[in-house]
Amino acid sequence: MSVPPRSTRHEATVRRWLRYAREELEAARREREHIHRLACYLAQQSAEKAIKAALIHDGVRFDWGRQGHDLEALRQKLPLTWAVTRQPPSLAGLTVWATEARYPGNLPEAVERDVDAAIKAAEEVYDAVADDLAARGVRVP
Repeated sequence: MSVPPRSTRHEATVRRWLRYAREELEAARREREHIHRLACYLAQQSAEKAIKAALIHDGVRFDWGRQGHDLEALRQKLPLTWAVTRQPPSLAGLTVWATEARYPGNLPEAVERDVDAAIKAAEEVYDAVADDLAARGVRVP
């Protein structure tokens, strides 16, 4: 079995991360009418994977632990040439769903406006990263 060139493997990895981001965004949209906290979690995961696709593309290392879910910290690792460094203006409201949606805690239950805001932010992140990856020559799924 022949091993594809590194650049082909690298692009395939980036595309896979972006595909997972798209699939989780689609799942968040489907879950919107059912379990709000789950829709918020899926939206956060979509944004996280999209940003990590950009980081992987640029060869930037990131934390896989708890801090690896902090969307603001992740996007600050990207050069300012990436649109996602500016849009959406804040990801703090989306980051909270990485843990709050999975475990009962101090936050109140997610409501429809939380879901709408989470999905909107995730869409902005995904679209910005997908556009920038396409501009960098990655075949975006």
